[in-house]
Amino acid sequence: MEANLENLNLGEEEVLNFELEENDTEQDDVTLCLVGRFVHDRPIRFNIMKVRLAEVWRPVKGMSVKEASQGLYLFKFFHPLDIEAVIKGGPWTFDNFTLIVERLKVGVALYDIPLLHVNFWVQIHNVPVGMMIEKVGKVYEGQSSGRC
Repeated sequence: MEANLENLNLGEEEVLNFELEENDTEQDDVTLCLVGRFVHDRPIRFNIMKVRLAEVWRPVKGMSVKEASQGLYLFKFFHPLDIEAVIKGGPWTFDNFTLIVERLKVGVALYDIPLLHVNFWVQIHNVPVGMMIEKVGKVYEGQSSGRC
């Protein structure tokens, strides 16, 4: 193999193309993976975080967590229902730090996936009688939804 690589030289204009088959067994199933990061100002205790999230998420078929780089984590699940439960059950926190997660996408580099927002549920209390209707909720949603 070294002999084949000795003369390999890619200039600025040259492009290296790869042909991947759809059923390539070496390709990981990214449909069951999430990439995530915590909104934090101090180090995350990685080993404790792995255990705690597994306890909270309780994936039926298990999961694995790897630190892809400083502060960027890869969560791999082994059943579609497990990943769906995590996505729909959020937002998630560990040690009072919010976890931002996104699905991995085929052909997108791990570091190019934007991890910038988290969806939150907002519960409104003391709504006047007669105003607890969908129309009022939609008006409030339109006025208050957005990015913080």
